[in-house]
Amino acid sequence: MKPSRLALIFPLLFTSNLASADPVGSILKILDAITTPAETNGQTPNAPEQSPMAPPINMADPVPESETTTKTQLIIPKDEKIKTAIDAALPNIKKILSIHSCLQDDQGLRLLNKYSMPGVKWGGPYGNNIRPPIPLMQYHNKNKCVGVRTIDHFTMPALNALQYRVVYFADDSGETQNYQFLMQQSEDGSWLLTERSFASN
Repeated sequence: MKPSRLALIFPLLFTSNLASADPVGSILKILDAITTPAETNGQTPNAPEQSPMAPPINMADPVPESETTTKTQLIIPKDEKIKTAIDAALPNIKKILSIHSCLQDDQGLRLLNKYSMPGVKWGGPYGNNIRPPIPLMQYHNKNKCVGVRTIDHFTMPALNALQYRVVYFADDSGETQNYQFLMQQSEDGSWLLTERSFASN
């Protein structure tokens, strides 16, 4: 069976600043269990229906775990409310990052719409078109996905909002790109993307 894109992108090594490992356990199990379908017939997973005039979505190839040195650090704060929100949001966080880390250009940003709050649009003439990491890396092989080195700086600006930083890393060139993501809890309890911006180091 062909490994899923998500499994190849996230050869995860988790660290936490929590004194006890117990609160992290349920989060680790969720991350180990969540996967996305492998590509079939050359079609990108979760791709929206294409109109004849829609630009193509270009996705890079995942880097096999045996060929990458990038291990993802998930740094969880001690605040129990934030930890609970992270636990609930992680399935969609992984799906969002597995797409974002493999986009070769801005057109593919519309794949994020599936995991975004109603009314939030990415890509296209009316969307938020902050570029994904791959096209911003000058020396990285654009045909390969980049790794997720760190997910940290978790805060909750509101009871139903979760903000965090993601550091992407290219194994081949050593380049990094940092982004800040903001998610909001919807009425059905799922956590969906609302904002995406560049972040400082």
